[in-house]
Amino acid sequence: IEKMRFQVTVLIIDVFDQNGNKMSGDHYRNLQSPLKHTLNTKIGSRTWKIHNREAINMLCECQYDESYESGFFRINKLKWNIKLYPNGRESTQFEIGDVLLQIQLEELIKPMIGISFMYRFNIKECNTWFSNIAHFRDSNDNWNGLRDGW
Repeated sequence: IEKMRFQVTVLIIDVFDQNGNKMSGDHYRNLQSPLKHTLNTKIGSRTWKIHNREAINMLCECQYDESYESGFFRINKLKWNIKLYPNGRESTQFEIGDVLLQIQLEELIKPMIGISFMYRFNIKECNTWFSNIAHFRDSNDNWNGLRDGW
């Protein structure tokens, strides 16, 4: 394999304000752009490209529980990161050799305190895709201030 491309598409399902109320689509779009009427601001996509032989070799020789990150990017004005465990992660659900690909939400924008979204990963070189729905909310007990789930 000479290159790897991990494409993630995010679709915002629901956004919640500081009172726990579901924000209307217009309210959420106004937070993102004054050009809301020209954009579909509920969906966005990004591709993480690994395109040199040395980097591919590093992935192939990766140890169990070792990870690599795409670096931060923005979709829907929110800050995201892709995290890859090429040889598995320490967990009861995964074994050595299981590839784990995650999307991480790094921060919410005010007045948002919670978000539900669908994401889809597409790995072009092996014609593989998977999707899931995730929920994040503000929390003071996690390393980045967000907690997975409700």
